[in-house]
Amino acid sequence: MDVALSNVDLDKFIKEVETNGLNMRTAKDIKPTTDIDDLFDNSGHVIYFHDNNDGSGVGHWITLLRTRNKEYAFIDSFGKSPDYYNKDIMKMMKYNKDKVKSLEINKKKLQGDESMVCGKYSIILTALNKKGMKPEDMVNYLKDGGKKEKSVDKFIVKLFGE
Repeated sequence: MDVALSNVDLDKFIKEVETNGLNMRTAKDIKPTTDIDDLFDNSGHVIYFHDNNDGSGVGHWITLLRTRNKEYAFIDSFGKSPDYYNKDIMKMMKYNKDKVKSLEINKKKLQGDESMVCGKYSIILTALNKKGMKPEDMVNYLKDGGKKEKSVDKFIVKLFGE
């Protein structure tokens, strides 16, 4: 079943997997001079909601991850760059250059164009990050699972038991 998740669904799942909650942010939270530690709020992730700005509340979920070694990753399930969604993301990363050892940007498209499972991608990526998996390995894990299920979207839905 290809159903979009709400922020309530995301928060519920994260709590069920015994994490410390969900660090969700929007464009208003990311400015060129945002302190990255404040943005991540003692977590290893930011689930960023990109609003379509049409008043519908519909948009796209994107994942920013941080390891204990100050390594960061931007993973968009469509494989688009941070600037596609918000030019302030890269400006913020440059502003925090002393706190950012590295930044990996996923350019591999995982999600189908008509799919509405981006929130599920964010949840899975957050859970895999908490388990210590490297961002590149996460993407490969999802791609490999997608080969078995005929699409990464179907693999993501299967992980949710649907």
